[in-house]
Amino acid sequence: MPIFGKSFREYAQFARVALVLVVIVGVARAGLSMAGAPDDFTRWFSMTALTLAAAMYFGARVHTTGFGGYPQLLVLIVLANLLAGVVTALAIMLTPLTGIETIFTGPSAASEDVDHIAHAVSHLLFNPTVAAVMFWIPGALVLFVTKRVVKTAG
Repeated sequence: MPIFGKSFREYAQFARVALVLVVIVGVARAGLSMAGAPDDFTRWFSMTALTLAAAMYFGARVHTTGFGGYPQLLVLIVLANLLAGVVTALAIMLTPLTGIETIFTGPSAASEDVDHIAHAVSHLLFNPTVAAVMFWIPGALVLFVTKRVVKTAG
């Protein structure tokens, strides 16, 4: 089923490097935290910063490669943020499964009275919706500027 004229496979192929990096960074963040690395160090492994950078990169690349425009940019950003939400939700669920408190579940991540399942579900809902729209704005600005400065490939 095409989404704005592109298949899911085309979007995944276009975004593959960013998607792989999201998983690597998320797993590294969870692994470091579970191994006892300080939160101040572990925070450097940020899926949020990575997906924001990817949104701006996509903003330039969708035009320069001829992949599409604003609708395709939105789908790419939703895809990256959905994956980040899934990785985060899985990392949150490590705490009830292992009993090890991590950066995903500690005091800086959520209030103490939040249930882990509710916290994980909130990331599954928030990341591909609110976060994606928030990240679409800078990505769209990059696309806007790129369209005025660079010719389309092909």
